[in-house]
Amino acid sequence: MRAAVVGTGVMGSAVCLRLLRAGYQVSVYNRTPGKAAELGAAGAKVAATAAEAIDGADAVVVALLDAGAFRATLLGPEVAPALAGRRVASVTAATPDDMRALAAAVRAHGGTFVEVSVAGTPEMVEQGKAQAFVAGEPADLAPWSEPLRACFARVHDVGALGNASEVENACILGALFTVVGAVYTLRALEGRGVPQQAVAALWENDPFHANGVGMYVLGRVGARSYDAPAATVATIAATCEMSAAYLASLRLPVEPFEAVRGVFSRAVERGFADKDFSAVYEVISPGEA
Repeated sequence: MRAAVVGTGVMGSAVCLRLLRAGYQVSVYNRTPGKAAELGAAGAKVAATAAEAIDGADAVVVALLDAGAFRATLLGPEVAPALAGRRVASVTAATPDDMRALAAAVRAHGGTFVEVSVAGTPEMVEQGKAQAFVAGEPADLAPWSEPLRACFARVHDVGALGNASEVENACILGALFTVVGAVYTLRALEGRGVPQQAVAALWENDPFHANGVGMYVLGRVGARSYDAPAATVATIAATCEMSAAYLASLRLPVEPFEAVRGVFSRAVERGFADKDFSAVYEVISPGEA
């Protein structure tokens, strides 16, 4: 089976590698060509355009930053006609309304569309340990059974289009609070002279305090290692904007979330935009809380 991956950031690259290992012929396209070079070395065909990448593909995975990037990359006049007859799965972060609008646009050009929300980091995807929530019409989802199984340990069908994004947006909210909460915990321990590793036993093993995100942040902060990001500060800052809009659409209070959004905005301003999201630790210090 031939597959295409459009968008070769950390998530798109992980999906591509899983497909290659499962025996797929994979074409890749990225708006910044250099980011696709390593996948070419791994066996993927690096396309010069998005239209070239998806031409003849049985499965097209779109892993772009947001709905705006999806539209700019695939729905312009030079690329959109190539969607005819293509099966598209979007791993792009978007609101449920945006996802439904993208689906309508793909269908208008003769393609089919499903959405995929990934539960796990790119590293977990590459290792085959991540799970996915999928949504769409049953007839559109059926052909995706095999490629999705190649990428994810478990796949959960959550029904109508938009539902996977609902799950993702709700979980992202909790994760954003968890990241900032973990950072504050570590700063509090540091401020009192207590070894930060003291919290590891609780975060790793205690059912009530279990915090996988916290353990991840602890490892990064302990090593002061913010390169090779699982997700950049800039990406999470953009996600915060989407989450704020999502909260507003639900008519839920936005004020508590503003502090979380402010932490990531401050990290971007301080020059950590391209670093791992755990680098927000560096902008939380006494006098700035």
